[in-house]
Amino acid sequence: MRADKSTPLIGITAANDPKVPGHYILRWDYVHGVEAAGGIPVILAPSSKLSAAAILKRLDGLILSGGHDISPEFYGGQPHRTIRDPSKDRDQFEFDLVNTALQDKIPMLGICRGIQILNVVLGGDIIQDIPEHIGDSVAHDEPGRPREVLAHEVSITPESRLFQVVETSRLRVNSFHHQAVGKLGSGLIKTAVARDGVIEGIELPGHPFMMGIQWHPETLWSAGAPFFNFFESIVEAAMQK
Repeated sequence: MRADKSTPLIGITAANDPKVPGHYILRWDYVHGVEAAGGIPVILAPSSKLSAAAILKRLDGLILSGGHDISPEFYGGQPHRTIRDPSKDRDQFEFDLVNTALQDKIPMLGICRGIQILNVVLGGDIIQDIPEHIGDSVAHDEPGRPREVLAHEVSITPESRLFQVVETSRLRVNSFHHQAVGKLGSGLIKTAVARDGVIEGIELPGHPFMMGIQWHPETLWSAGAPFFNFFESIVEAAMQK
């Protein structure tokens, strides 16, 4: 454990690039958001050689970034025809990180795919295609939509940590996902929902800071509150670790 907590180290998971083998990808918005909040970003590429315990021993917080769909075998499902570029290497890497972070009480923020990883690690499952299983009354994913567009509203539970972060019970968010949290994992509570009932926020009571959100605050952090608040919150929680 590091002695200096004035500049906490925040790990951010990267993805295998499905289009360019041998490359990893991560939007720089995550890095800049952590830096602006006073943390030091550390990019975490999927690794089969380093244990999650060895990695997290050097870190103070963890952000699970967005990306492609989780392999259905991790939650006992069969691949839907719409599944997008799953990576078992990334899935296993992030599962190991989350399990270790749960055990060691390391602050975690899951964004988009990240909220789904948090849910599956705790025994939940995934709605594999929202239009087919829920309907299309809310446009959660729309090809060509600019990343900064606020696509729909979510309702936020007033008693939640999420409410403390955004300080409102209704928030318009950007949205780029065709999958969503299904059955909640053990101990999790839902903290935000869209008008069609899709779960947009979860957290784990009793953990110092474990929060998942389905939208992308990294795209909008530079506009200030409430989206920048997510980066401030994970950095502040990491300083208390």
